[in-house]
Amino acid sequence: AYVRNLLTLTNLTVHGADGGPARPRTGHPVVLRLRYTVEEDVPAVRFEVRVSSEDGRTRIATLHTDGHQAAAAPGGIVEFEIPALPLRAGAYHLGATAFDSRVHQVLAWWDGSTMLRVTGEDKAAGGLLHIPHSARMITVPAARSDRP
Repeated sequence: AYVRNLLTLTNLTVHGADGGPARPRTGHPVVLRLRYTVEEDVPAVRFEVRVSSEDGRTRIATLHTDGHQAAAAPGGIVEFEIPALPLRAGAYHLGATAFDSRVHQVLAWWDGSTMLRVTGEDKAAGGLLHIPHSARMITVPAARSDRP
């Protein structure tokens, strides 16, 4: 039987914190916008955006809505705001999925050519994530020997 597509993901784009052009940089804010159209209202939709390695094989993170909101016709935009991008410099693949939260059924997916290209200053540090931190060294006094 034919099941018609109630919801369609139409675009996934990357923007600056002010909504303008994206210049994604490690540690800086970025906004991901997922656009969708809806033929008729869907009472509860969970939207997810996947951040994967450049080849798309390794999932690094998943961003998602709570799944309790309705998607109303004719459609709209879901914004995912990242206050401090934790990714190191490099290229990452973005994909998206929309689920009917009531029955955990996939409604639509986006595997377009959306790439997140991140710049950063600390390219020598290993790994994919930038984890803000501080470090300190503590000198421990030599243990005293109580033996005669």
